[in-house]
Amino acid sequence: MPKALGAAFASVVILVVVATPISLVVAGTWMAAAQHRRMTTYVPAPCEIIESRVATSRTSKGGTKYRPRISYRYDSPAGPRVGSEVLPGSATAWTRRQAEACVAQYSVGSATECYVDPADPGRSFLIREYQFPPYLLVMIGGAVLMLVAGGAASWIGRPDAKGQPAEAGDTPVRLVSSSPLNFRVRGWLAAFVAALAGSAAPLHYFAVAEAPYSVLGMVATVVWGFFVLVPGVMLTRSKMLTSRVAEPIVSVWPTPLVVGRPFTVRVELPIGGTIRSAGLVVGLLATDAVNERKGGKSRTVTTSLCERWLEPAPIAEAGRGDVVRLDAELEAPADQPASTDPDSEDDRQVRWALRVRLEAPRSPDYTGEFPVMIRAPEGAEPPPERTENLDS
Repeated sequence: MPKALGAAFASVVILVVVATPISLVVAGTWMAAAQHRRMTTYVPAPCEIIESRVATSRTSKGGTKYRPRISYRYDSPAGPRVGSEVLPGSATAWTRRQAEACVAQYSVGSATECYVDPADPGRSFLIREYQFPPYLLVMIGGAVLMLVAGGAASWIGRPDAKGQPAEAGDTPVRLVSSSPLNFRVRGWLAAFVAALAGSAAPLHYFAVAEAPYSVLGMVATVVWGFFVLVPGVMLTRSKMLTSRVAEPIVSVWPTPLVVGRPFTVRVELPIGGTIRSAGLVVGLLATDAVNERKGGKSRTVTTSLCERWLEPAPIAEAGRGDVVRLDAELEAPADQPASTDPDSEDDRQVRWALRVRLEAPRSPDYTGEFPVMIRAPEGAEPPPERTENLDS
């Protein structure tokens, strides 16, 4: 796909991903506010049931929808009125059993109480009960926004991590992490704040509704608790980690890196808190991502090509302000392919990266990945083509 077309497509996808949950939140909030206004401002009035039955209709998929059809007559300052709204909210889906149970409570000719808008007596409803579906819309939209906020906060402004410069030399070249610690904290913080904001919906429902509560509301609230818990736990872990260590400085030389030729990697890990009996380990990994097309559809299959880890370097004890330094020699095996140009649009993408891991007791482990460009030796043949183009 051409880059311009790909960028336009990505922009449309981002717009849809952001606009859809926002529209759900806005619609749910509007319906919940309208329902709350009816529940708090409509006044009770005596009424008589003049129709009570289960109404049915067909769905677009050929199924049957059920709802209670209950009409009632009440008096207003402008004269007798007939109402047919059963609930203060209009987003409720009924099962057949629920509709039949509702109709059974209101037989034709029975006297009961309805609720009338004093500012517009033509508006009324019959059953004074908060419905949960408007709040559910807010929670669904909020869940998607939580993911979008977390992803955006962890990606926007992130430095380019395509690999080290191609200039030749023996001077150490600093690599860039593909997932810096501060961006991880930002992402989980944004997701946690969005989750807390979304909690306003179930909190409002349980604050204003009366028991027995909606089963849907109770189940959705438990699920939402999980949405709050996960980013909360991950944010806590990330903050604990950043209180112990800072982003390591990873350098390599000589450059450019070449398949089959040893190179030196240096890791300098600033310590922010006391760690004991820890281990610092470095590994070199390669992955192969192939875009396979078949029958007009495409999918990306990623496989591991190579994974080599050095022996952990023990850290007996290190305190705040210390810098743990590790120098090691690594080599991309000669039988492995070189990196693909990051700007290439080839269906096969080979990626090499250094992975740094700190394992410390009573503390979250640190794992950071630092992409590197590894070239093929001069005169080497390109790797065999693995792409399957089976358009048919």
